[in-house]
Amino acid sequence: MNRAMEISKIGEKEAVAYLVTIVIAKVFLTYPAVLVGYVANAAWAVVALSGLMTLFFMYFVVKLVVSFPGKSFPQICEKILGPYLGSFVALLPFLGWLIEESLLMRNFSESMLIVALPETTLSIVMLCFVGACVVAVYLGIESIARASYISFPFTLVAILAITLLSFNAWKPQYLFPLFGKGLFPIVRAGVIRSSDFLELITIYLMPFLFYPYQVRKVGLKAVMVSIVIFLLVVITYTMSFPFPVSQEPYLPLYMMAKGVYLGHFFQRIEAIFLIFWVFAGLLLLSGGFYALCIILSQVLKLPDYKPLILPLAIITFALAFAPPSLPDAVYLSNYGLREWAWFVFYGIPIFLLIVARLRGIDGKNEFTKKEN
Repeated sequence: MNRAMEISKIGEKEAVAYLVTIVIAKVFLTYPAVLVGYVANAAWAVVALSGLMTLFFMYFVVKLVVSFPGKSFPQICEKILGPYLGSFVALLPFLGWLIEESLLMRNFSESMLIVALPETTLSIVMLCFVGACVVAVYLGIESIARASYISFPFTLVAILAITLLSFNAWKPQYLFPLFGKGLFPIVRAGVIRSSDFLELITIYLMPFLFYPYQVRKVGLKAVMVSIVIFLLVVITYTMSFPFPVSQEPYLPLYMMAKGVYLGHFFQRIEAIFLIFWVFAGLLLLSGGFYALCIILSQVLKLPDYKPLILPLAIITFALAFAPPSLPDAVYLSNYGLREWAWFVFYGIPIFLLIVARLRGIDGKNEFTKKEN
């Protein structure tokens, strides 16, 4: 077993905080406005349906991890599919995650220019993000998870402050008609946007972080907490802006924060937004970058993941400039990638489980023999 696999386990609370943080970080970008673009006033229904779809897919994710205790994701793929096809399948989420990571880095960097640093060069901001990610990955996933656990209550309070203090702008009539553009668009968007929870695939990409007995509880708690936060943000956002205005802002939560005014001594709370937006973005990018290094090191059977940090940082930085403009990056991230990502990332564990059952492969028996 390589050094990347000898990392100590993450506690249940740290694991839930880490997973929820990397899932909900997208609310600081275009998430609410994108959902409104799909189904108008019924964005809340998409959140609920996509959450239920995620719970369905998580059953297979948990089943895969529990069925092969003590094995990494590439090892599971090789055990079920053989060394060549297994390595190919293990690289599929790596490639998708690499594209996602580069687009997220571009989006967060561009957002920083819009919100706080309009005169700064994009490459400088991106270098700062890359540098912070490199340091975090060198420190290890335990540091990232503990930072998520410590910062999560503050991030949650910031989101609550921005959403609930915008009550002066709420108009409940903006929620009607409740089913927006109709039931079919809601169902379609609910299935597609289950990809908004795809960061939860960390559970099967890096199963060594969790004890087998805690995987189910961690996954369920992370999904439920994320659904509640998404619902809060989307419902309050929908009540704050009429359709079709609500599908236009690039930073919806920031626009809500700018609209908060409770007197001369309590305004401009978007400064709070900026602090926690940057920190949540760094945790999301660092966690994703760590996963890239771990998966590739395991596929290549390297004794350590750290030699891959700088090369992958350079590749991610270069790929982030592939979209010619911010609108292109936003479109590729929210529509080009996430409209098919759910099929790949959630389909892999289902495919592996089916093949394992057909071939009669059970990782539990092998694990039990090793323990004995």
